[in-house]
Order: sequence, then C-alpha cells, then structure tokens
Amino acid sequence: MSKTVKQDLATDSYKLYEFSNNLGYIDEKIPDDVYKTILDEIDISFREKHPHNTKLVGNIEEQYYMSWRDNLKLFKIENYLRGLAGIYEKKFNYTQSMGNQIMSLNEGMSFDLRLRNCWVNYMKKYEFNPLHNHSGLYSFVIFIKIPYNLKDEFNSLRTQNPQQRFPGCFAFYCANGMGEFTPHVIEADKEWEQVILLFPSITQHCVYPFYTSDDYRITVSGNLYLNPVSKPAVSYY
Repeated sequence: MSKTVKQDLATDSYKLYEFSNNLGYIDEKIPDDVYKTILDEIDISFREKHPHNTKLVGNIEEQYYMSWRDNLKLFKIENYLRGLAGIYEKKFNYTQSMGNQIMSLNEGMSFDLRLRNCWVNYMKKYEFNPLHNHSGLYSFVIFIKIPYNLKDEFNSLRTQNPQQRFPGCFAFYCANGMGEFTPHVIEADKEWEQVILLFPSITQHCVYPFYTSDDYRITVSGNLYLNPVSKPAVSYY
C-alpha cells in the first residue's frame, strides 16, 4: 500500500478556475525561493543555447532547453509542481476521470510525477504560438517578463481579424456545452510576472503576438509525466 500525504504549498495565494467541461487550471505567484531557482536555470539555458524550437509548434525563433542538471534544484522545482498538481487533483479528480491513478496502477508498482522536459521562450514582436496542446499529464507556463502594456496592445489594433483580437494574451480554448471551442483569455501584463499556470496537458491553448515592444516576452514551459517507481512512493494527492 502506498502512503498518501498532503503536500502544502509555500503560499496560499493560488486560485482555481473551472472550464465548462469540468476541467480548468490553477495559478499562483511562485514563492521567491522557488522563483530564484527558476531564474538561475534560465541564465544557464541562455548561456548554453540548446535550441528547442524544432521540437515545438510555436512560430518563435528562440526557445532553449532547460536541462536541470543540478539534482537539488530539480528536486525543488518538481516538489513545488507536485504540490500544485495535488491541489488541482483534489479539486478536479483529474487522473481518476481519465481512468488513471497516480499511485498503484498495478499491484506492486507506484507512480510519481516527474518533470521530463522544460524550456524557456524568448518571444519577439509579431511571433506567436498557435493553438496546440502538450504531451504528459500536466503542463505549465511561468511568466518571467512581460515587456508591454496591454492597454497599448489593444489600442494598437487596426483589424477585426479574430486571430489578432487578443494581442499579447494567453488563451485556453475549451469546448462548451454545444461542442464549440470558446476562448478563456488571460490578459497577462507586467503584474503576472512570477506567476505560474498549471493545467492538464490535453488542454488546447495559444499565445497571441504582441506589437508595441522591441523587448523579449519571456516565459518558461514544461510538462509533468507519470513516472513508475519500483517501490511504494509518497503520493501528493
């Protein structure tokens, strides 16, 4: 039998949002010590510049793999992400709704959540991320730097093109009761720096281009996967 324990976050600032299809996302301002660990890893990835954009769908030139070679740093970020996933699971019972269980899927076998891939996006003016989803069980995006003011972005619009109606915004697209995909738009401005969104990897989402800044919009993305372990592990759910 695996042991179930509660995993507490460093803060109580998280918020849960539910879509009409009984899924949703969680957001939180990342605790300073965890955020510093992420910034340190971003600096390493920028120096090393291992391209990751050929493995991604985005129309973004600079996307770099984050290796997390320091096991202590990896443990810290994974532990934090497991805590968020645990809160999400408690609200939505997501893995059970998929017919999965994090722990004891097979007798004598336990499962844990692990960070398998992670990358940093340096998005420039006019670049964008089309509608897509991820692999894994959970995915996340962390807002590191937002170089523009959304009021300026919306004032810059000169078109009714629906592909450009949310400049500089992040959006989830989920089916409503009629089966139509509708946007849940997150108007992420400078106040969203140091904030994480965590959501099921199957959730369709996109990032709209921005137009009013020549600086980078910097975010970190990654995926959490079920990882089998040979002996009972601690569940975070």
